[in-house]
Amino acid sequence: MLKDRGNKKWTSLMLTEHREGLKEIWNHRDDMEMPVLDEQKLQELERVLKEAIQNNKLVEVTYHKDRRHHKIRGNIKANNNRISIGSKRIPLQRIIHIKLVF
Repeated sequence: MLKDRGNKKWTSLMLTEHREGLKEIWNHRDDMEMPVLDEQKLQELERVLKEAIQNNKLVEVTYHKDRRHHKIRGNIKANNNRISIGSKRIPLQRIIHIKLVF
């Protein structure tokens, strides 16, 4: 049976610049672009957001930050183009999805 050591086998033959380049590629392989939301999706987000604030419902918010998607759960408080969930403040333009949690 052949045991492959992956990149470990070849690193001694690589230049420092190559190793740094590979490290950069591995660090950014999971990066995601901010999705562009259409008008219908924006209206749906607004509807769910209003319902959650008016009825003080628990929600799960998916938002985009630092080229990654993050999720947070809690009750929403709205203020000046941002929402607050606990101590976290999220700009409205960063929100990708809001789901009511029952």
